[in-house]
Amino acid sequence: MKPSERDWESRLTELPLGSGGFSVRTIRKVKERIALEEKRKRRKKLPLAIASLLAVSLAAVVFRPQIEGALASWLGPGPKPVPVISETETTTFKIGYMYGSDDFMEKYGKPFIIRHPAVRFAFAEEAPLTVDIVAYKEWLERERPDLIQIPLAYLDDLSAAGLLAELDPLLLRDGIDEQGYHRPVSQVLREAGAGKLYGLADTFATTGLFYNRELFAARGIPEPSGSLTWDETLALAAQFAGMEKDGQPVYGLSFGYRPGLSSNVMSIALSLGMGMTTADGSRSSLGSNAWESLWTPFVQGYRDGWIANEAGMERGKNYAMTELYKLDPFLTGRSAMTFQSNDYLRNIEESREAIGFDADWGILPAPALDEAARAQGQAMEIPYVLAISAGSSQTDAAWELLKYIMSPEQAERRSRTAGHALYTVGQQSTDAGARETFFYEAAIDPSLSLVLHEQQTSPAYQALYALAAEEGRARTDELLSGALTVERFLEELDRQAEQALRELAAQEEELP
Repeated sequence: MKPSERDWESRLTELPLGSGGFSVRTIRKVKERIALEEKRKRRKKLPLAIASLLAVSLAAVVFRPQIEGALASWLGPGPKPVPVISETETTTFKIGYMYGSDDFMEKYGKPFIIRHPAVRFAFAEEAPLTVDIVAYKEWLERERPDLIQIPLAYLDDLSAAGLLAELDPLLLRDGIDEQGYHRPVSQVLREAGAGKLYGLADTFATTGLFYNRELFAARGIPEPSGSLTWDETLALAAQFAGMEKDGQPVYGLSFGYRPGLSSNVMSIALSLGMGMTTADGSRSSLGSNAWESLWTPFVQGYRDGWIANEAGMERGKNYAMTELYKLDPFLTGRSAMTFQSNDYLRNIEESREAIGFDADWGILPAPALDEAARAQGQAMEIPYVLAISAGSSQTDAAWELLKYIMSPEQAERRSRTAGHALYTVGQQSTDAGARETFFYEAAIDPSLSLVLHEQQTSPAYQALYALAAEEGRARTDELLSGALTVERFLEELDRQAEQALRELAAQEEELP
């Protein structure tokens, strides 16, 4: 900087205080210098301010508990949150439950009261065991229970009518991750609710093909694997024709202590979702090629002896479980395969001690109807759905009850008394070696699962199912002797079914 440029600064020291002030030029220079210095100071302070802000933010995170504690001590205790269910004032739930108050209290009510001593339960009158959805809706609107147990097949109708509370907002509000529920169960429930969740199920069931590894090895047949169709299953079973063990026949396929041809064919048809009427429900389809293709190989298998047809459980007679185990060819080591639900795991476990069953065995998925069905997966049974009635006056409290029912704690408690049931929560972490794991890994077709439940609540389906099972039972001897062909049997059955449908239609017309 040139000396002349600093002259205005030197003049500041030349003028004594109070001598009349500075010239305009000097004052302007002073203001310019002051502005320049302020600008430099601000530039220096900005990085420091940012660094300070970051430091304070970091300290707030690291020392958050201490800060919150200090604030709490300065501000004093805030109001305690009011519990949804009072621990002192009585909360009474009205329950709509199909299986009776004793069953509900044993499974859910008593353990919930232990946690909430002021809770009481009342039960809706005549919780309906009915297939009449109209009557069911009227009952629900009249009784207005808080928590209701409903058939899965009713979930779509009741939710569409606005009679059930949607659960998604409650799950979201409470931060409950639906991934904690067995995914196939949630898929079925959401499909029934048009994408939304209107109910939860704490248990489910499914079926499998149990097989005896030792008998396959003894017969020199490769052990089955993957998902089979029923044609493939029956072809395997036929390879055991004529085999014996300790002088007794060995079967390729059996059905426990209920060996009857008719009942087993119909139970398989049910598991496959086979319809019994045309799409509009006006005509029977029991005489179709699909039904003939199902009946024919089973009649052949019973006739040739590779499907077990020994004397089984007599209707109306009481048996000890040990006696029933002795009537089961698979549990006596004389059946290569048996088609059973997951509950059969308990029979296998108990039969080890009761009758000495010790075979090496495995499980396959339930056989599919055909290739297309094999790719989709098998059906799942959901015995019931627990939902909150839209007419409940205490939705939040009912949700607390439903959350407990669906908790891992509750699943663990129930598994101690019913270990082989399949629970929607808490059991995905089952020991990898446990047999139940297979049923959690099975591929499930949600649409097929819903079809099965819809069929079971259809009056026409129930009527034709009972007709086919009874007629098949009455004419089993004729079918097995060859005196009656499958084709003729189904033609006659089809005519009877048509008459039954006409009678049902007439009854419906007479209703008010």
